[in-house]
Amino acid sequence: MRAEILRLVDQIHREKDIEQEAVFIGLEAAICSALLKKWGEEANVQVVIDRKSGEVTATVGDKALSQEQWREQLGRLAAQTGKQVLFQKIREAGREVVYLEYAKKLGTIVTGSVIRFEGSAIVIGLGKAEGYLPRSEQVPSERFRVNDRMKAYILDVQKNGSQVKIIVSRRDPRFVNALFEIEVPEIKDKTIEVLDIAREPGHRTKIAVSSTDANVDCVGACVGVRGSRVKNIREELFGEKIEIVRWDEVPELFIVNALKPAEVVSIDLDYDTRRARVYVTPDQQSLTIGRRGQNVRLASALSHWDLDVVAVSEDDIQRLKTEDIDEGKEIGTLIGIARGGADADSALKERAPGEAAVKAIEFIEIETVPEAPAPGQVPAEAPAAEAEDVSAP
Repeated sequence: MRAEILRLVDQIHREKDIEQEAVFIGLEAAICSALLKKWGEEANVQVVIDRKSGEVTATVGDKALSQEQWREQLGRLAAQTGKQVLFQKIREAGREVVYLEYAKKLGTIVTGSVIRFEGSAIVIGLGKAEGYLPRSEQVPSERFRVNDRMKAYILDVQKNGSQVKIIVSRRDPRFVNALFEIEVPEIKDKTIEVLDIAREPGHRTKIAVSSTDANVDCVGACVGVRGSRVKNIREELFGEKIEIVRWDEVPELFIVNALKPAEVVSIDLDYDTRRARVYVTPDQQSLTIGRRGQNVRLASALSHWDLDVVAVSEDDIQRLKTEDIDEGKEIGTLIGIARGGADADSALKERAPGEAAVKAIEFIEIETVPEAPAPGQVPAEAPAAEAEDVSAP
């Protein structure tokens, strides 16, 4: 009998992939339930199975029952009850195994096949469990049929009766992030950081990235050789447009990068309301706003600034380019020097005496302001230097 119990535990462990301890607990509960049928629900019945020898020790109150005694007292009905309890406990243990397995995968991507539709939801076979893709987490432009393979992002893992319900998504922005982790090793090893994602599922996504290694180009690494990496992600998203945006600690520069491919003339920021006025030429206005406002809307979500796009004339452009920044506002200098290769923190230190920054963003000019000329002298013409544009392509 003891060998039979050990063989049974091992068999269930292997076939159901359930921990042996869970099977032992199930067997103990099954025998205990069967004895309660014999002695009554009020009886104090305890059953313990030795994990090494398989020996069963059963007690009713203070009375210990030998193996022959408790087996003899188990009638057919009690044995059947014990069998039902055993199967129930095994199912519960199996559910717990599946729950723990997928709870560890929360926030990752799983791959499966469509096995059926439940109303507007799609059910995906994941092997031991089923993924549930509700309509609210689907992309409206995507279409799937039974047996189609798909990837999805695990949002939640729930215990639902005797089943485990795995809620997945294809429209959550974190799904895009997880796809980039698969395609771009530099993201997985933290060399490149994904700082934010703005997405309109099925249409367009902007993803802000930054590199922790000065020798690694964050945009180029995400795009891949000839666009191979981003191409694989676009194919998984049924052709959704993906734009890699270089993050910048200077808000003006980051907003400019986020609005690409549009070209910006100048930006004014209101820090109190977090509203930015973006100046563009008339021919860039529609590109800046995008189709149905998509470009400016995504740039606003990515930068966390409310953006107002304003078209300006050539005269206004010249005024914006030559308007000195008020005393104490050094952002123009920061941008100009940063684009020339220096970091923003050292910008003020590197600024030569007498330099005044102007407010143009697309190309920053640093104008040297000479000292006042002596009487009778003709003032020298101030030279200008154009900073390198290092914004994301």
